[in-house]
Amino acid sequence: MPARIVATLAPKKRPGLPFCCAYLLILVFASVARSFGQTTAHSPGWVVLPVDEYRTLHAKAYPIERDPEPPPVEATLTRVDYELRIDGELASGRASLTVDVLKDGWVRVPIPAGLLVREARLDGKLVSLVSDTSGKAGSQLSALLSHSGRAVLLLDIAIPVASSTGEESITLPSTTSGVTRASVQLPRPGVDVRLTGGLLSEKSEFAAESRWIAYGRGNEALAFAWRHAASANARITDTTPGARRRLDFHQRRSQPGGNAGRSTLRANSDPR
Repeated sequence: MPARIVATLAPKKRPGLPFCCAYLLILVFASVARSFGQTTAHSPGWVVLPVDEYRTLHAKAYPIERDPEPPPVEATLTRVDYELRIDGELASGRASLTVDVLKDGWVRVPIPAGLLVREARLDGKLVSLVSDTSGKAGSQLSALLSHSGRAVLLLDIAIPVASSTGEESITLPSTTSGVTRASVQLPRPGVDVRLTGGLLSEKSEFAAESRWIAYGRGNEALAFAWRHAASANARITDTTPGARRRLDFHQRRSQPGGNAGRSTLRANSDPR
C-alpha cells in the first residue's frame, strides 16, 4: 500500500525559476536601451566631423617635428698655413689645415694636390690618408674625420724646387680655403724674390738667410721665384727737366798682394 501511494504522487514544479529568468531578460534589455539612448542623444557642445577633416585639424594642432635639413657641404677648408725651409732641391716643412666639419659621422677632407705628404697628425695622433681615384685628374689624397667641429690637421710635407736659367722657384697648390699663408726661409742672403698668385707681406734678411711671408688668393697657385741679386756693375741715370745727371759706379776687386779695391764716382751735369 505505501509503495503505490509513492508511485502515484507526481513531482511538484518550482514556480520561481521562470520568474527569475524573465526578470533577468528585462534587466538586459533595459541596459541595452539605455546605452543606445546615451549614444544617440549627445550632450550640448558635441560636434560631428568627417574623418578627413578631423585629421587635417589634428595635424595643424599638433604638427610633426621634422628633422633639420643637412648642410650643403660636409666640411670646409677654412685656412692653410705653410712653414717651409728650402734646402737644396727640396722645400720641406709643415702645412696646417684648419677644417670645419659640419656633418656628424665620417667625412672626407681633400688634401691640397701636389704636396708630398710624409705623415699626417690630428690632436697628436697619426691619421691615415686614403686615395680617391674617382677624379679625372688622378688620385687625390684625403683625410677621414669622424667628429663635427673645428680640427687642425698637421701635415709633414715636401715640395720640389724647380730651377731654370739661373732662377729657382717653388709652387704651392691652389686650395678652396679662405686664407692661405706661407712662410718660406732660404739659407742664403742677398736674393731677389718674385711672387705670383698672392701678396708678399714681409721680407727680411739676416746674416745667413732670407725669410718671406706671403698670402695667397686661395683659388690660385702661390709661387715663389728667386735669383741672386746683381752685384757687379750698376749704372743709374736720372733725368730732370733742368739737368741730366749720370752716376757711374765701378768697383774693382783687389788684386793678390795689392791694395783693396777702389771705387770711382763720376757725376756729370749737362744742361739742356
